[in-house]
Amino acid sequence: EDDIVRAKVKDHAIVNLKNAREMTDTLQKLTPDCSRPLLIDLGKINYITKEARDHFKGENRKPTAPAVALIANNNLSVLIGNFYLGLNKPHIPTRIFSSERGAVNWLKRYL
Repeated sequence: EDDIVRAKVKDHAIVNLKNAREMTDTLQKLTPDCSRPLLIDLGKINYITKEARDHFKGENRKPTAPAVALIANNNLSVLIGNFYLGLNKPHIPTRIFSSERGAVNWLKRYL
């Protein structure tokens, strides 16, 4: 309804490279022109492998969104989100938020 693609990581998920590629492939099918920002609720994610983080960084693949907002509302997801941003430095604008409202307001500038 607001042209923002939303995704939620399953609780207690361990995201590996296979999962990361599946997520990216699905997003490319939903928005082949890379025109819609992406909001990802990290939920109660347990872990994301280095290979998956490298993939999400987007360095050697076609971009899938003009911007990504990560919702992290528990200590572990905040830690994982900050770790990802600090070490992997994504090639598209990416920020962490504690609420969907703040994330959506930020993403609207990329519509």
